[in-house]
Amino acid sequence: MRVIYDYELSRAIAASRSFSAYPMADRYRELATRFGHDFGPSIALLERLPAFMDGDAHRAMREAMARAFAAIRQPQFAAAKTFLAEFGAARLRRGSRFDLMDDFAVPLFQRMSEVAVSVRQVPDIVVTLTTDVPLLFSPFTALKTRLAINERLAALIAEQGEDVICDLGLLVLGVRPLTGGLARSIHAIISDHDGNLLSAMAWPSHLIFSPVTYVDRICHEAVTLHGEDFAVGDYLRCEIQPAEWSPEQRQVTMFGVGAHLCLGRPISEQIWTLCVTLFAAQDLCATAGPLTMQQGSDPFAMPAHCPIAIEG
Repeated sequence: MRVIYDYELSRAIAASRSFSAYPMADRYRELATRFGHDFGPSIALLERLPAFMDGDAHRAMREAMARAFAAIRQPQFAAAKTFLAEFGAARLRRGSRFDLMDDFAVPLFQRMSEVAVSVRQVPDIVVTLTTDVPLLFSPFTALKTRLAINERLAALIAEQGEDVICDLGLLVLGVRPLTGGLARSIHAIISDHDGNLLSAMAWPSHLIFSPVTYVDRICHEAVTLHGEDFAVGDYLRCEIQPAEWSPEQRQVTMFGVGAHLCLGRPISEQIWTLCVTLFAAQDLCATAGPLTMQQGSDPFAMPAHCPIAIEG
């Protein structure tokens, strides 16, 4: 595997039709062959997640998900507004201590997910699966855990049919990017202004961190980009959020590149605006405790703990 750090080259590869998305479903076919387990439900899901798809099938699934997003976007936005109002009343007060992952971003996304499954009329198990399915993407996940998730997927598909995969995919593709992005971005802003009033802090108009720090691509036709030659079969990891890039460059790739631009970008940006409005309205001093990152959360760079203290 070759890692690409150059801004222009990374963007060009990620957007080029000469490269295909990483075929995650193939890894589960290999596991099935190696261990003799039926990973059919996991493969069915992975073959329908746009992040791992290309071509006509990719376009068709994105269109289906876009239609589904249109039905849930406003209810999710309303649910987020309600959650944030409740959080502000309960947590943004003198002497409060909370964690931006456990107490803020994760329950916010869960509230949005509960509304989504209600609107789409699918079982509540979709909400719990949403949290666990990203473990299927990680090379660090134990086989026992993969099999347990696979069994839950099998039960869901048997009850609801494969159409439910679209609804599950809507949430799976957003759970870690949104929760991790919100928690780490807010923590970084408070940390940069430690001890100041929340209302006096400089709150940017956009998220400043994303847990999606790279995209993997496989070359399927020889091509030259920016003076670099690539051969069929080359496996490339394109960094899209390296610290060496300027904030403006990282912002360009925050939600992906080209045909794989994140469908959840509009609602993510709306939620960020709601969060900024809430925190920036508080005449309370805040300090940030030490940030710790999750271990083994690849392919996402996820914060584990983002502690905040409200001093007064």
